[in-house]
Amino acid sequence: MALPSCYREAIAAYARRVGIKNIERETAQLSETYRTGKNSEWLRDERKIAAYLIARAPATYAAIRKALVWTKAALPSFSPRSLLDAGAGPGVASWAAAESFAGISSLQLLECNPLLAAAARELSQGQEEFSAARIETSAIETANLPAADLVLLSYVAAEWDETVLARNLVKLWDATKGVLLIAEPGTPAGFARILACRAMLLRLGARIVAPCTSPNTCPLTGPDWCHFAARLPRSRAHMHAKAARVPFEDEKFSYLAAARETIAVSPP
Repeated sequence: MALPSCYREAIAAYARRVGIKNIERETAQLSETYRTGKNSEWLRDERKIAAYLIARAPATYAAIRKALVWTKAALPSFSPRSLLDAGAGPGVASWAAAESFAGISSLQLLECNPLLAAAARELSQGQEEFSAARIETSAIETANLPAADLVLLSYVAAEWDETVLARNLVKLWDATKGVLLIAEPGTPAGFARILACRAMLLRLGARIVAPCTSPNTCPLTGPDWCHFAARLPRSRAHMHAKAARVPFEDEKFSYLAAARETIAVSPP
């Protein structure tokens, strides 16, 4: 699940443009904010965004690609033409979706942080699949969400309290014509958010298709939690940023995919 070379080159160009004097320090600070889930509050400087792109983008890409592989296996006839990436950040989840579904021709990315939205525009320049993409600087709470076959909510739910999450999830499900994919860090807190989303979506009439299909209450209770791993190779820049010695990383994540009843599910 390696980040494609076109995006690695775009990230390297972005990092060269903004300059990073101490990538290891920036990455250490990023790791702390990642654990708290408050990435958007920290990513208010282009150098910090560059650190995120080097240290976190490959892992986010690998996790979303892996989640989409499993979603495609559950929904073999699902072939989305349109994508809505809500809380898109610099667009990494959209990169994974475009690689997963060649038929996506309409892409809309929403990101309330203007620097992250600008990074998404810069990184997508010259990428064929993003030639007609719309990247808007707006929040999910206030945006008029367009309907899309595939809707992504990638590493965003931690930014909201329970009330905002419930309200935004209704908007996102209303915008979903086919599948809504939600991903969070593979931690107990991340899985708790996935469980909360699962319960809300079931109440809205959604059908959970991955990673499990049961509409019953999840039997897992603390200290256990459901999470998966996506292995990705580390680039030289990635290893330097994390002061790593091992040439690969296992990104742990939790996710769910919810589908409309009109989408055919593969037999178990």
